[in-house]
Order: sequence, then C-alpha cells, then structure tokens
Amino acid sequence: MYENMPLEALVKTFENALDIPENHHIVAVFENDDSDEIIGWSVVELGVEGDYPIYTLEELFTKFAYKI
Repeated sequence: MYENMPLEALVKTFENALDIPENHHIVAVFENDDSDEIIGWSVVELGVEGDYPIYTLEELFTKFAYKI
C-alpha cells in the first residue's frame, strides 16, 4: 500500500497518525545527499537547527504513538 506513495505523502500520513509535538515535523534521514535509501526518521522543530535523534520506523511509532 505505501511502497508506491511519494515521500511527502508518506511523511504527512505519519504526522497525522502520530502524536508529534506542535510545531514539529517528521523528516526522512538519508545516508548522504546522493542516496535514495532512508536510514531513519527524525522529528525536528521548525526553525531550530540542531542534532536530532534518528529513529527506526518502529522506534518512531513507539515513541510518538497516541497514548490510549
């Protein structure tokens, strides 16, 4: 279902499904500028530069899942 989804749409789907802090976005992390392989995911605050942790997809969903 998701394998042919454009990256921007996939990230929006993740953001809608997760309880990320306000004014933050999920970003895909690539090995380098020439790579198309995603090595992890980060949640970054808009307008704030810094070193953000890189999560596996499982860690991302575990950390930011809605609390039920």
